[in-house]
Amino acid sequence: MNVHQEISKIRALQPDYCANEIYPFVNLINWNSAIDVDLYSRDRELAGLSNTSPDWDVDQWLEERITLKFSNKEEFKRVYRLARLLTRIH
Repeated sequence: MNVHQEISKIRALQPDYCANEIYPFVNLINWNSAIDVDLYSRDRELAGLSNTSPDWDVDQWLEERITLKFSNKEEFKRVYRLARLLTRIH
């Protein structure tokens, strides 16, 4: 699925939810203005660790998450592509 198709599917999501995972480790946290990239959970999964285990560190999670803001459709497309790229190369 290309980015254009993914964005169309994202627009179909209900804006009532406060956070929607729109791509693995990428969450739409504010329907009209921000995407959150969860690099801590991604790194834990790649290391074979559970995100529900007792050693999960909230402070480290807050440090390693990245919030990308946008204000219009074109910025959203750029931010979304960047978020996808970050989850692949980090």
